[in-house]
Amino acid sequence: MRQSLRSLSVKIPLLGITLLLVCAVSIAYPIYVRAHYELESTMSHELLGIARSCAALIDPDQHEDVFAISVEEFEGAESFERIRDTLRTIQSANDLAKPIYTLRPALDYEESGEVEFVVMTDLIAGRPYVGNRMVASPYVRQVLASATPVCTPLYADSEGTWLSAIAPLLDGDHVVGVVSIDYTGTKFESALARMRTAFLWVAATATFLSGLVMVVFVRPLVRRISRLTEGTMRVAAGDLDSPIGVRGDDEIGRLAVSFDAMIENIRSARGAAADAIKDAERAAQVKASFLANMSHELRTPMTAILGFADLIADPSSLSEAEFREYITTIQKSGRHLLVVINDILDFSKIEAGKMDIDPRGVAIGPLLLEIVELLRLRAEEKGLTLTVEFTTPVPDSVVTDDVRLRQVLMNLIGNSLKFTEKGGISIRVGTVLVENRQMLELRVQDTGIGMDEEQLGRLFREFEQADNSTTREYGGTGLGLAISKRLAQILGGDLTAESEPDAGSTFRVTLPISESVHTRWISSPEQPKLASAAPKKKSRVVLDNRVLFVEDGPANRRLVTTLLTKAGATVVEAENGRLGVDAALEAEREGNPFDLILLDMQMPVLDGYGAARELRARGYDRPIVALTANAMASDKQKCLDAGCDGFQPKPFDRDVLLAVVQSYSQPRADQGGGRPDVPA
Repeated sequence: MRQSLRSLSVKIPLLGITLLLVCAVSIAYPIYVRAHYELESTMSHELLGIARSCAALIDPDQHEDVFAISVEEFEGAESFERIRDTLRTIQSANDLAKPIYTLRPALDYEESGEVEFVVMTDLIAGRPYVGNRMVASPYVRQVLASATPVCTPLYADSEGTWLSAIAPLLDGDHVVGVVSIDYTGTKFESALARMRTAFLWVAATATFLSGLVMVVFVRPLVRRISRLTEGTMRVAAGDLDSPIGVRGDDEIGRLAVSFDAMIENIRSARGAAADAIKDAERAAQVKASFLANMSHELRTPMTAILGFADLIADPSSLSEAEFREYITTIQKSGRHLLVVINDILDFSKIEAGKMDIDPRGVAIGPLLLEIVELLRLRAEEKGLTLTVEFTTPVPDSVVTDDVRLRQVLMNLIGNSLKFTEKGGISIRVGTVLVENRQMLELRVQDTGIGMDEEQLGRLFREFEQADNSTTREYGGTGLGLAISKRLAQILGGDLTAESEPDAGSTFRVTLPISESVHTRWISSPEQPKLASAAPKKKSRVVLDNRVLFVEDGPANRRLVTTLLTKAGATVVEAENGRLGVDAALEAEREGNPFDLILLDMQMPVLDGYGAARELRARGYDRPIVALTANAMASDKQKCLDAGCDGFQPKPFDRDVLLAVVQSYSQPRADQGGGRPDVPA
């Protein structure tokens, strides 16, 4: 590389000199050509003037008389001598004019194209040149034809270099001959030689100045360019540690600075790319691990459901205790499967920005006691304590989404129960200042296995738990804490964690407090409970109404029909929306209408949305409740917009479904139309 750069430092000056020399020659050569043309034009104009003057001095009649004189009588003949004296006078006045002679067309000029000599200033071998013939040159023929003087270009023969001026001899308007003056090219050649010398001097001077410019100005420039080139070649070879090292305020200096900045950007980009590759590889590993774990989380409860369903298919081989145990296992596995599916759906909604919240006043004390009661059995099964403690007075209620807050707390307490083997879990409630703003703080503190700093750093990432061994031992999707943190942020607060290995973990949920004149501050979760009435014992739901259930899935039709029939309802089934519309309208015409239509929304032939819209368009005003697996808030609104009165997502709890159907029941004596005033 160095040798090539040294060669470059030689070639560039030579190339520069050559270019400057070419530029100088390109400028000087047109000047030389122009001067040559001007010189030739000047001499031609001078010669033509002499030729015209000579032709004007010759009497054409005397010129014709010369042919009447015999060769012996030429010497002393008046007409011959007079013409020759004229020619010699012209010759003596112009020292560069050599032979001057006249010509006339031969008698057979049209056929032969020849002309004859008439008078010449010199004698040939002591005799006149009269009568000799020669083929007319193109210039002579041009003058004879056009009666216009011409001057030949410079030409050479054995006697030297010449220019010839030819002028017509006119007898009135008739050309009777020509006068030709041969002009030696010595003067012209001398002028050309001087011009060539000047041209060479110009070229030599340009060459010298070019070399001087290259030495003084270009060589330092070339050295800087060479250093710049060497630096860029190092960069091309992968060396990003050495700067270009060329400085200056000119274009090369700025280019070098730009290269140095580019090298720094490449280094940064290379580092960022390496980090991105590592992150992508880690994400791929995490997602692969998540998919494997998710497959396990889905297949494990599904295996239990299908396996125990096979066992209870033959009830004769089972005792009553085994039968109840298997049913309970199927129910638990189904609920666990539903939790996994809900986690996936919640995360998808959060990622898509579709997670809707429904803020309302939420009583903190009853909510915490409800959660504790739901999870107390799990804690007692592991020999753990589960307590609620207020560290400071707190508002009796906060404005938030109770469903999402319950989801966050259930997830945190459930995690603590999962990872704690001895001791217990305490829920501490109080107020804290966060950026000069008073917030409600709910701390879930356990005495479990804890985590180190590296595990804490990954804790709230999607698809991750503390490590793979945790997943294998305790299970889980790795989405719960990520969802909980995002939900806490959506609710206007945050979720953070502290932990030490073998010393337990503490999760802090903060929520904004919105005080009003009606806000009461409480110091114990028991206060609201003491003020409330004791819960009533749940009674068995008894139905006495007609229900049209429109559903394309045979298993779901069988399940819902069985549940409602055992509760006392009369159920009519339809397999798609078209059959459902026909059945509803037919019952109206027969005077035996349905009290309620349970309508699946995804069906062949005519879906639930189309069926509801058609019924409303045809004047049907009895209650319609959407019973669908499309469980998002936007799906609920879509159902209501289509004409439904209520919305119940699948899967559903039996008691919830019976309560929904009961809320739309009407006394059997009233068969009139109209919808009951029950919220959707």
